Amino acid sequence: MRVEAYRAPSATEEYLNYSTPPVYQVVGNPNLKPESSRGWEVGMKYGNSERGAKISFYDNHYHNFIDMMGISGCTGYMLCYGSTNLAHVRIYGVKASGNWAFDDHWHMWGSLAYADGRDQDMKFHLSSVAPFRGIIGFGYKTQRWGADLSGTFATGRDNAKYLTSTGTLTNQWKTQGYVIFDLNGWYSPSFYKPLRIQAGMYNIFDKAYYNAASLPYGQSSSSLSQQYYTQPGRSFKVTARIEF
Repeated sequence: MRVEAYRAPSATEEYLNYSTPPVYQVVGNPNLKPESSRGWEVGMKYGNSERGAKISFYDNHYHNFIDMMGISGCTGYMLCYGSTNLAHVRIYGVKASGNWAFDDHWHMWGSLAYADGRDQDMKFHLSSVAPFRGIIGFGYKTQRWGADLSGTFATGRDNAKYLTSTGTLTNQWKTQGYVIFDLNGWYSPSFYKPLRIQAGMYNIFDKAYYNAASLPYGQSSSSLSQQYYTQPGRSFKVTARIEF
């Protein structure tokens, strides 16, 4: 096993640190090595943009994989983190999507993504690889207006870890599975065809949930709550677009 962890640079070495006290500090690592990989991907595709589906499988092996790490001895900041090399990492998974137009008005679509990322030496699941996630939706459209209802679902995660600058492993925050729904609509007035007005209500049922891949990891000098990183609750957005 070989893990390139952080070490304090000597007086003659130069590196960059970024900080916004007291929120976070990003510590540079002058010992990072270039990342390299080898892998394969195979897939199948059927149909077209109206009625079709595609699926692909992949398996990648990384050498000196660049990943985030927590900086031990963090003082005065909510989070301290940097980057490190993991000697041997494998990430494999599957991606699939499909769409179907029943007629000129009704249609549905869906997609899913599953990935498994592990350090091959210390045998831990990477915090930077998201758990299973999928989307399914259906909609109705005419020449002037349309509406779509979609549901996004993801499984929970309780086995991810990350490396610290002392070479030890720390458990990443656990997340529960979730299902959220979004409603979107659009309208293009007949008196000015280039104009398209869009409106949406997101997370309709105001579900409190986490995006596992966006949770930070690092060493904290305070009792930072995981709830600080919940995704937005019920929200609304209205936009207008003009095509020239």
